[in-house]
Amino acid sequence: MRVSAVFAASASATQCTYPGGNCYELNMQTCQGSSTFTLHGLWPEWANECSGASFDINALSSIRSDLEKYWLSCPEFGSDNETFWSHEWEKHGTCSGMGQLEFFQKGLALRQQYVSKCSGSTCTVCFDKTLTTL
Repeated sequence: MRVSAVFAASASATQCTYPGGNCYELNMQTCQGSSTFTLHGLWPEWANECSGASFDINALSSIRSDLEKYWLSCPEFGSDNETFWSHEWEKHGTCSGMGQLEFFQKGLALRQQYVSKCSGSTCTVCFDKTLTTL
């Protein structure tokens, strides 16, 4: 059974939906056989696949070890980390208004700040467009 913890940092969870949500959704999950929450993504819910810079793995070299530990592709999904990060950037990060490094750093920082509130195997946190809490 998949249990999901959903809580809102500022926008209500019902407003944090795609398309048209006026918020970010931070989605975390545990990989099969693990109890550690990893990031699935930081998703601006107002749009997907916006124009922007192409994914550049070299831009993430300063945080790569953290990405490999906390924003990894779960083995059961059959993708490698770089492919997963590229997907997250091209589908979601390009719509965030942030640069690539800033987007991934923000996801990691929010995970660190909120992961202790998570339980079960999935966890969703909603934020307003400024990524601040009330």
